[in-house]
Amino acid sequence: LIDETKGFVVGFWRQVADATRADGSQYVVHGIGGSWFRYAGDFQWNWQRDWFDFGNAASLFLEMMGAGQLSDGMTERMNRSMKGPRPGYYPAGTSPVGIWDR
Repeated sequence: LIDETKGFVVGFWRQVADATRADGSQYVVHGIGGSWFRYAGDFQWNWQRDWFDFGNAASLFLEMMGAGQLSDGMTERMNRSMKGPRPGYYPAGTSPVGIWDR
């Protein structure tokens, strides 16, 4: 979805792991994910928000961890997210720019 007037772009995606279950089925996060960008010109984005179905993602990652199927990269990413402050993460209402400001 593109708003050419405000320079917003919204894209939808789904998460599918490279690993498969013993029965051959894919590990897929059920639900929807997406990214919302604002175009800054000169082939650059200056703002981005992402969303996904956290409950389903967490459930799938726990299933994969239990089956020993979580990649090293994802394990490292999860470990990083549990250590102290995360750059670019702001609890609701504390962002330096409001979500609808432009």
